[in-house]
Amino acid sequence: MLSLCLQRFALGILGLLLTTTLFASDVPVFRWQKAITVEPASDSVLQTVPFDSEIYTGTRDGFPDLRLLDDDGQTVPFLIRQQIKQREVTARSHWSASNPELKPSDDGLEVFIRLKEDEPQPVGVSVITPLKNFDQRVDIFGTEPGQPERSLVKDARIFDYSQFMDVRRLEIRLPDNNKCRSFRLILKTLTANQESEMLQLTRSLTEKGRTETNREERTTIQRRAFRIERVDFWKETKRLEEKSKVERDYALEQLESTEDSDKQVTTLTLTTHREPLTGFEIATSDTNFRRSIQVLVPHQQGARIEWREIASGTISQFAIADFNESRLQIRFPEQRHETYRLTLTHGDSRPLKVDSVHGIGNVYEAVCLKSDKGLATVAFSSDLAKAPQFDLAAIQLALDRSATASSAILGPQSEATPASQMPVNVQGLINNPILIGAVVCVLVAILAICLLKAGKQISQLPNE
Repeated sequence: MLSLCLQRFALGILGLLLTTTLFASDVPVFRWQKAITVEPASDSVLQTVPFDSEIYTGTRDGFPDLRLLDDDGQTVPFLIRQQIKQREVTARSHWSASNPELKPSDDGLEVFIRLKEDEPQPVGVSVITPLKNFDQRVDIFGTEPGQPERSLVKDARIFDYSQFMDVRRLEIRLPDNNKCRSFRLILKTLTANQESEMLQLTRSLTEKGRTETNREERTTIQRRAFRIERVDFWKETKRLEEKSKVERDYALEQLESTEDSDKQVTTLTLTTHREPLTGFEIATSDTNFRRSIQVLVPHQQGARIEWREIASGTISQFAIADFNESRLQIRFPEQRHETYRLTLTHGDSRPLKVDSVHGIGNVYEAVCLKSDKGLATVAFSSDLAKAPQFDLAAIQLALDRSATASSAILGPQSEATPASQMPVNVQGLINNPILIGAVVCVLVAILAICLLKAGKQISQLPNE
């Protein structure tokens, strides 16, 4: 009986393997398709097909299950790349002012600076100081050659709030139309106030010392001279960067927030369309905070799903007086997952009120040579398709020579093959850890039943 059970199980496994061989095919079958409309351009050499969220949702990592088809339904050779564009990059260069003159006045400390003939026209001034915990007001006047002095910047602020948070600003931008070659900086006060960490506390108690009748708090203020190490000028140079990757915002399908009071963290669960994400940006109305943040993605570990950290950092948003700064992005290497988790650590502070989260990611496109037959369809989504092996030398040469390209517009998604006619990915089922675990459980159950029946039959045999 035991051998009969094992034989039946072996026959079942053999039938499953034969089914895998039967469904294997050299011609992949695709689930979805989109019509392609190419903008007319007579001088274009290349044609590009940008991907959208529906293509990201339906394709596997690396896009092995995507094809471009011409008017005759034949596959068109193509390569897949990240979309690029020209963008303007601003580079900043600094130099120190030579021979500044200092003069105390009724308004404060005055600094006189004259640019050399070979020095470029600055767009900003930096007051370099070693001091911490200060807030200083600065006026800047300028003089153009042959013109009277005029006001350039009124009541600008330089400050350092290290006692409270890591915020420091020493730069002052000059007006765009500035052509002055001489400058006069007025630091309106010669001292900076620093609040000491010592708080004087005086209390008056009753005779028995149990009741407090009076309480007085005093804050000690230290005053010191505002020291300047040097004054720097800076200019900005703009240039076009040829190969910059295109990034765009991706909307999230779902946002779920949970609080863990024991661990003092907020967990945000995000659902996407498997876009190639490289970061998240959080929108919140809260201000004056800096919080630790971690990004986690699901990882299959046998039959279990574990969450693996791929990035960590901090987000912050400040609004203090006229200083406003938001750093609400967290970046990570490109990922394509349906679900992500963000954990925000708040400690004993109040949890952040997260209004929304959107994804930031790359944009991919398929590139092919322009032909008389043209492009008609993009077909995608298959569990069995393998990455095509095309001769891409001509396409790569055209890209290296910056050949002109016309961009395609994708139509709505439609069914290329009914779900009932799609081949079953039996190999994928066999490699599925959940299915393997179920098969093992069934095998153990069959073996237990066979052993139980064999034991009963042995007990019924005569003693001799």
